[in-house]
Amino acid sequence: MTEGPGSLEPVTEQWQRALAIVAHPDDLEFGAAAAVARWTAQGKHVVYCLVTSGEAGIDGMPPAQARQVREQEQRESAALVGVDTVEFLGLPDGILEYGVPLRRELAAVVRRHRPEIVITNNFRDTWDGAYALNQADHIATGRAVLDAVRDAGNRWVFPE
Repeated sequence: MTEGPGSLEPVTEQWQRALAIVAHPDDLEFGAAAAVARWTAQGKHVVYCLVTSGEAGIDGMPPAQARQVREQEQRESAALVGVDTVEFLGLPDGILEYGVPLRRELAAVVRRHRPEIVITNNFRDTWDGAYALNQADHIATGRAVLDAVRDAGNRWVFPE
């Protein structure tokens, strides 16, 4: 069975602190920004964490310049939906790898912010369950977030 809009369950809104962890600037704007605006309007606190700065995402612009542009755009976009905390981890765009180092970094973010709910990228291989391939950074980030949330709750994993 292919998952579609009819098979999704509504997200409970019985929480006050959320953490959104995604791979790139603009990932939240393509999926969750409307929900974030709703939640912040309800008085909920949402923090954004961007694993990369999207520096490899503008072909006609050198990475150092693209980093500045995309970070500024992300801060401005976050402010429009009521998010005032935006963190950039600065990991390299386009070559993220799922593994222990990424899980460690993300578990630290989860422990620092202590969210009640976590939002992340689509971690499946495709967007539509069939042909539209997902981007490797999204897959690595999404999968690492799932494990990092569990890791953050275990004091024996990444005790540093």
